[in-house]
Amino acid sequence: MLECACGTGEITGQIAPLCRKVIATDYSLGMLRQAKRKCRKYSNVKIRRADMTNLKCRDNAADKVVAGNVIHLLEDPRLAIRELERVCKPGGNVIIPTYINIERKGRVKLFVKAFQWLGAEFRRQFDYESYQELKEGSKISIAGEKKRRKKATEKKRQKKVTEKTRTQF
Repeated sequence: MLECACGTGEITGQIAPLCRKVIATDYSLGMLRQAKRKCRKYSNVKIRRADMTNLKCRDNAADKVVAGNVIHLLEDPRLAIRELERVCKPGGNVIIPTYINIERKGRVKLFVKAFQWLGAEFRRQFDYESYQELKEGSKISIAGEKKRRKKATEKKRQKKVTEKTRTQF
């Protein structure tokens, strides 16, 4: 398991007990220090400095690659996705959980503003559709994607039935 942008090691600490080996990377030395402290009890975790857009790692090196809560902070997320896919073995998983911002009539969610106030620089704010577009042409799948598609198809079918029923009366 390769984790990119491990930050303070929060996700690392959750996945370490489930993996044989975890290599947790981040570009920030400060974050790596925190991750080392948080994950020192796991002998299967190695902490390394790395740029997730230019990993010093051979092709097809990892069964799973995780980059949690970072893609919205990157200048060029597609570059990072290509790199994550390059190091992931064929048939492996690239897992990129991120914040999905659902705007309501132009209002940005309060938590995004709070993170920005704390210093997080959101370069992108994804809604479900823009996150879908980001993954186009990649091997990434979005959790729950099949279920959402099925639900949307059912909703369209239901709408057609309702419209057809109205025209009959």
